Amino acid sequence: VVTGVQTCALPILGYTSDIGYGLVDRQLYLPQSWFTKEYEERRKRCGVPPEVKFQTKNQIALRLLEKQLERGLLSARWIGCDASFGSDHTLRDTVAAWGKYYLAGMRSNQKVWTLVHKAGTPAWEDVSLSELAGRKATVWQEVVLAEGAKGPVRAQLSIQRVWENKNDKPGEEVWLIVRRKEDGSLQYYLSNAPSDIDPEELKRAMTMRWPIEQCFEDGKKYLGMDHYEHRTWNGWHRHMLYVFLALLFLLRLRLKLKKKLRRLPSPRSSEY
Repeated sequence: VVTGVQTCALPILGYTSDIGYGLVDRQLYLPQSWFTKEYEERRKRCGVPPEVKFQTKNQIALRLLEKQLERGLLSARWIGCDASFGSDHTLRDTVAAWGKYYLAGMRSNQKVWTLVHKAGTPAWEDVSLSELAGRKATVWQEVVLAEGAKGPVRAQLSIQRVWENKNDKPGEEVWLIVRRKEDGSLQYYLSNAPSDIDPEELKRAMTMRWPIEQCFEDGKKYLGMDHYEHRTWNGWHRHMLYVFLALLFLLRLRLKLKKKLRRLPSPRSSEY
C-alpha cells in the first residue's frame, strides 16, 4: 500500500491511503516580528502560548510530521510536499533520514547535476530544471496516472536520474520527474526513491496530493474552512480542528454508503 503525508503552505498535514484521506494536524505560522519585544503585549492578548518560539513554515512542517511519525498512528511510506517546502534541501534530507521516500515539488530554477559525455569523456554539468526539461534529448512518455472521477488522468512525464545540487557540487542521486500539463506548463519533482523502484509506484505517488487538495476544496466550499475572523491562537486552532472532524465525518459517511474511495479526485487544471 502506497500512502503519504502531505504538507501545504499553512502548514497543514494531510494523509492519503487506499481507503481514505483527510487532514490530521496544523499549526498557525507567525512572522518573526511577532516574537520581538514590541509584540509581547499583542502575543499575550492573542493567547499565544509562552513556549511557542519563532519557526519557519518548513520547520513547523517538519515538527508536525515528526510528531505524527512518533505517534505511529499513520503509517506512511511517502511524504509529499509542494515547491515551497520541497525546495528546502534540509527538509528533504530530514525526511530521507527518517527512512521515508519524498516526492518534493521543485521550482523551475532549481539546479541539479547531470553527467554528459564530451568527446567521449564523462563530465559533470549543472543545469536548471527548466533548461533540462526543454532540451531536445529529454524523453517524454504519455501515461495514465490514475482513474479519476472524470475518467483516466493522463499526463506526459519525463523521468530520469540526476544528482542534487549541494553547495554547488553533486550530491545524492535522485529521481527527477517532470510533468507537462495540457497548457504546456511544467511541474517538477525530486524523489529519493531507490533507483530500482517500479515506475508505477512513482506514478502512484504523484497522485497523493489530489485527495488532500480535495479536502481543502470541500473544507472551503462546504465547511467554512476559510470563514474565520479569530483573534486568538486557540480560536484558530479550534476552528481548524472542527473542520478536520467534519471532514472525518464525511469520510466515514462515504465509507458507510460504500462510495468508491479508490477512485481518486480529478486534479484541478489550475494545479495539476
